[in-house]
Amino acid sequence: MTPEPRQALEVTQMKLLPALGVAIAAVTTATLARALLFRYFAANLPYVTFFPAVLAATLWVGFVAGLAATLLCALAYQVHIPKPVQAPEFLAAVANVTGRTG
Repeated sequence: MTPEPRQALEVTQMKLLPALGVAIAAVTTATLARALLFRYFAANLPYVTFFPAVLAATLWVGFVAGLAATLLCALAYQVHIPKPVQAPEFLAAVANVTGRTG
């Protein structure tokens, strides 16, 4: 008894929405925790809060949620986490804003 294609699609959609919801919640929590703990983890442990988010999403819901959480963590890290600024970059930015070159 194989399910009809329409039934299979409905079952897949029903499993996909909770997986994405859990992935989004896990990554949001991890990103907020990372923002609050940035002072302690700055450059030493850049992904420390994202590993548990991916693990929790994978164990709780499954592979799809883990994969979604992984991709969302990568996006969150690239977009929302401030990068350390090197001295030459900082000085160039200050010179650009103030109009001073030397």
